[in-house]
Amino acid sequence: MKMQNKTIEPAVSWRQNDKSEINAESFSPGEQLTVIAGLDSQGNCAEKMQAAVSKWKVNETMETFDAYDAGNTDGLDAGGFLGAIFDGRYVYFSPQHDTKGRSGKVLRYDTHGGFHDRASWQAYDADGTDGLSTRGFYGGGFDGRYVYFTPRTDGREYHTRVLRYDTQGNFKCSGSWQAFETGLGTSYQGAGFDGRYVYFAPGTANKTGQSGIMLRYDTKAAFKDIKSYETCDIEKFFPGKTVKDFDGVAFAGKYVYFVPLKFNTVVRYNTEKNFTDADAWQAFDAAELGMKYCVGSTFDGQKLYFVPYDNNKVVCYDINQDFENEKSWESFDVGKIAGNKVFGYDGAFFDGKFVYLIPFFYTDENKKLNFHGQMVRYDTTKPFAAAASWQVRDVSSVSGLKTVGYNAGIFDGRYFYCAPWHDGEAYHSAGKIVGHGRVLRYDSTGNNASFILKYSDYGHNGGLSGALPGPSFIINTDKGNYSVSANRALPAGKHQLAGVYNGKTIRLYIDGKLVNETPARGKICENATPIVIGNISDGNTAFEGVIEKAVIFCKALSVEQIRKQ
Repeated sequence: MKMQNKTIEPAVSWRQNDKSEINAESFSPGEQLTVIAGLDSQGNCAEKMQAAVSKWKVNETMETFDAYDAGNTDGLDAGGFLGAIFDGRYVYFSPQHDTKGRSGKVLRYDTHGGFHDRASWQAYDADGTDGLSTRGFYGGGFDGRYVYFTPRTDGREYHTRVLRYDTQGNFKCSGSWQAFETGLGTSYQGAGFDGRYVYFAPGTANKTGQSGIMLRYDTKAAFKDIKSYETCDIEKFFPGKTVKDFDGVAFAGKYVYFVPLKFNTVVRYNTEKNFTDADAWQAFDAAELGMKYCVGSTFDGQKLYFVPYDNNKVVCYDINQDFENEKSWESFDVGKIAGNKVFGYDGAFFDGKFVYLIPFFYTDENKKLNFHGQMVRYDTTKPFAAAASWQVRDVSSVSGLKTVGYNAGIFDGRYFYCAPWHDGEAYHSAGKIVGHGRVLRYDSTGNNASFILKYSDYGHNGGLSGALPGPSFIINTDKGNYSVSANRALPAGKHQLAGVYNGKTIRLYIDGKLVNETPARGKICENATPIVIGNISDGNTAFEGVIEKAVIFCKALSVEQIRKQ
């Protein structure tokens, strides 16, 4: 290991037998940076957050919250969202119900702009796309080009009109939007993505009540062809078990997991088998662990956490253990956390060390629903069932705004965005939902982070939406944070990853080929955080495999220079 200042030589050169942590107090890349890693991946967990090379540390205290009221954006009533989706630059909030009724108004935030800058926000009313009633959605997915919105209800009936947006088109141009009616008459709640298929979690059917009809769409097939969609009624596979009514989808390992809303039974699908075959599906009844209503989940690379919607029991499963064995599962009563007086959550995040549960509502002694702001988090480097591993913070008032009533959200690599739903006031006074647009944001790193080159990332981070970012490169500058992803998983084996920032553009190379780029600007943040190989500082993002070499240049290398490395 050696530190150099010559422009031709790398600022940092690391080999396999060197220490994994490098003191980098004198490291000052300015407005140019190249990070290269030669590695051999031995794991098959493509959606796990795995760091290759980083100068990145998450905040140890929960204090960096911010809020912005986007409820009146572009002159539209932009509020009442269920979940959000991130495409690498923009955050899309999935529309459900504004201040008046079911909505098709999609809210979008440009993460390259200021959070409080009105110019960073746009809204588009997608209702009426392709002549259909396209309003009332619930989470969604991103396949690398298209953003999909999960159908739920338009206010008159449950529907399966899938809405999608082409990110290569103009956000406010109707030609960038499409909709397709599958005709199932069933609501869906949340979506997942395994690299090819978008999976929708069944909620309630118009005619039969809660549904167990799984739906998936093949992103390699025509969007408006019913043959591109496949269904599977899983209830026939599990006689005696209640396998229906789900709220959230997660992809972990080779399995797609469906989060049970009402009936306690977690279901998973083996993506290596036929979608309609009985042996592709498994079910585990977690009632004995105290599981009740759940909404959403998150994954730390080893354990999948199920979010308690209106109760106090967080249940988690170790994906490396037998799914149908109760010993593979744990539960924890969040009522044991010091200072936590209420509970009830909606969605969750993972920042590389901590799992956060998004506060929603609780039921008081008079059986009245009360929306609260008690966000709790768990340190995944500590025992799950120990109360000391958990913290709580009241975030019910941030930036002078009332910040309660959120439904999941999304993570852009640095910031969590909680999707504003409704705060309950009008529901109690008039018996109806009135959506709000007060977006709550949490900064997971502050100035503790400079850059991170990841082998893979967790694209289902937030609870109700799915993507598969694959390798990615993120930088923090004094102008903001910028990220670029491959939007595909890499096969196991040897690869070279390279992230390059030249002051104007951030680029990602895989095996000497450019796979993606996006505009970026500013001076890279300086801090005392060490450079870490194969993880983040004090984190839980260990790379599964061997990193053979890493080099860092305080300049932007050309593709030819990268290939020579």
